[in-house]
Amino acid sequence: MLTKLYRFGPCRQRLTKAYVIWGNRSRDLVKEVIHARSKLLIDSPIQICGDSRNQQAICLDTGMVWWHKPECRRQILDRLLDSVRRVSEFVSNRGGKLLPNAVLPDGLQKKKKVLCGDTHFFEIGNLAEKEVFCNLLRLYSPELIALTGRAGVSSFGVDSFGSRRLTESGHHFASPCLPSVSSRYLDCMLQCLRRDFGIAQLDLLDINPQAQRGEESSPVELRFTDGQMLLSTARSHAILYQSLFIRARLMVNAGFRIFPSSQDHLERNRTQVIAKGLGAQLATSSGNHRDSVVKSALSLIRDLAFEFQTLETEYSEIAPLVLGLYLRNMGCGGLRNESDLLRTLFKVSRHEEGGSFIKRIQEEMTQDCEPIDRITYWNCQAFPERSQIVRDIWDGYLSTDANPRLESQAPRDLISRLLNRPPNNRKNAHSKSRSDSPDRPKSKGHPRKPRNRRPKPNKRSE
Repeated sequence: MLTKLYRFGPCRQRLTKAYVIWGNRSRDLVKEVIHARSKLLIDSPIQICGDSRNQQAICLDTGMVWWHKPECRRQILDRLLDSVRRVSEFVSNRGGKLLPNAVLPDGLQKKKKVLCGDTHFFEIGNLAEKEVFCNLLRLYSPELIALTGRAGVSSFGVDSFGSRRLTESGHHFASPCLPSVSSRYLDCMLQCLRRDFGIAQLDLLDINPQAQRGEESSPVELRFTDGQMLLSTARSHAILYQSLFIRARLMVNAGFRIFPSSQDHLERNRTQVIAKGLGAQLATSSGNHRDSVVKSALSLIRDLAFEFQTLETEYSEIAPLVLGLYLRNMGCGGLRNESDLLRTLFKVSRHEEGGSFIKRIQEEMTQDCEPIDRITYWNCQAFPERSQIVRDIWDGYLSTDANPRLESQAPRDLISRLLNRPPNNRKNAHSKSRSDSPDRPKSKGHPRKPRNRRPKPNKRSE
């Protein structure tokens, strides 16, 4: 008799969507927006708060909510879009501008004032799941930074950096591997980080295991994601992080952990993607050759097909992540992220009479992402046939009927990828003969020649 049914599902997630207010009295405008929250968003659960490290930035806080179904995610995006439009109108009426991350207006010299990031929080009660989730994010942090990075923008064009915010930042550091996330261990680890690297706070790391210091039940904080211009892009990032959390749950259930990897190797790859974005080449653990970060990111996303099915993900929700990468692999010039989209918008605005690049960015920021987001729209307009092929491929991946996959096999495939070897098959392993081992030459079917031995001398007869 069935007495219990358990599903490896997502957790509650919180998103703080950051924007920058620019104007002659930007700091005063930030305070006015925060104080006017009750009037601006009177019928919305979205909260408005400031940024402790940037006094010209504000954050739209969703609170801890469920992102487990398309209807829930669509409702959250509608609330955020309505809040962005109201705040933008409020700031414009007072002589300011509401801008996304890394948009440098004319006449502004200090670039750090226009930098902000989208922060994701995950409510995880199990310490083992939290440990594996943090280490899994750390392991794939170069790929995740390449996918979520945003280049700097000005009226002169778009720069070539993968992440302008992380390039300029002095309070973002690569996270170490965590053998435990208990408060006792984190205190000891923090003492070592303070002594060796001068890092005195956990909220300086890319992945903060305790958003509220000293509380083991506090959420995990992801700090490396750049502020996105489009809400549809932020949604695709949230789905990607949730799928990695479901993978961590599967691994804990199967008894797997993420073992420590080289910190120097991780930081070198992290530096590459911050500087070059999706054009970076990642060094392998062996150090013999380099792989494209696009290839590694596509492999990661394809491997999470089962987790996307668990989240009931629709193709339109992850199209900003996958469509441009597939088109580039097909030899087309697809838009892979918002940096590519901004470069296209800059070229278009230059040929428009009286077109302002900054004004075009504000218009794109407040446009509805349903039924299709702006990145997917441009890709489908430029390459309709190839885009349809990619859609058909991912409709098959996301269908629960097609591509069935056992939950117990998912962590095994991931561990095999981490070890750079195919999944272990006991039947094949025991069926191998001794001649198949790499240390022995294979038999060619003829008998082995006897060794030439020195003949023994004959004994003298007495």
